[in-house]
Amino acid sequence: MPCSNYCKVARIGMLNRKTPFVLRRTGFFVTMTDVREYVTESVVLDKEIKGERDLKVVLFSEALGRVSATVTSGQKITSKLSGHLLPMKFALVRLIEKNTFHVADALEIRSYPRLNLSILKLVQSLVSDREPEYRLWESLKSGADDGHEILRILGYDPLLALCGSCESEPPRAFSFRDLMYYCRACLSGFNEHDLYLL
Repeated sequence: MPCSNYCKVARIGMLNRKTPFVLRRTGFFVTMTDVREYVTESVVLDKEIKGERDLKVVLFSEALGRVSATVTSGQKITSKLSGHLLPMKFALVRLIEKNTFHVADALEIRSYPRLNLSILKLVQSLVSDREPEYRLWESLKSGADDGHEILRILGYDPLLALCGSCESEPPRAFSFRDLMYYCRACLSGFNEHDLYLL
C-alpha cells in the first residue's frame, strides 16, 4: 500500500487489525489478526546497522513517543525507505507492530538543519519508550534547536540545577550517561560524547 495514498487518511492513526477497519477516503479495507498498524509523524533520532541487511531506527513520534523499529533490507542500495529515515528528518511513518515494530512505509516531510545530534541524543536519553510527550513534540516540530528548552520541558531545568557531584557549583554540562548535571571541575573522566554542554 503506497504511503502517498495511505497517509491521506489521517495525520495520526492506529488500526487494530483484529477488527475490520474501513479507510473511507481511499477505499482501502484492512483485516488481519494479531497485528497493529500505526501512522504517525516522527522525528528520526538515530539510525544504526542491524545484522547484515537491516537497519534499526529510533523515532520520536507524535502518537507513540519514542520507539525503535526495524527497516527490513534497509542497508540495500535499492532500499526506498532508508533515505527518508536519516537522523534530523521529520517523516510520516507507517509502523507495523507484531511483537516488535517494523517500518512499512516512510515519507520525508522535511529536514531540520538547525537540530544537531547532541539535541537528538538528549531526547533519546530522556524520553521513555511508548510514552508520548506532546509539549516536547510541538517544540521539536516547530524546529526548536535549544537544548535548554528540551531539558526544561522534561523536568531538568538547568536554571534550578546544581552539580550532581559537589552539589555546590552551577552546572556546565548534562550527562547522557547518568542524567545528571556536572560543573566544570567535576567533568574530568567524562567523554565529550556523553555530555550536552550548556
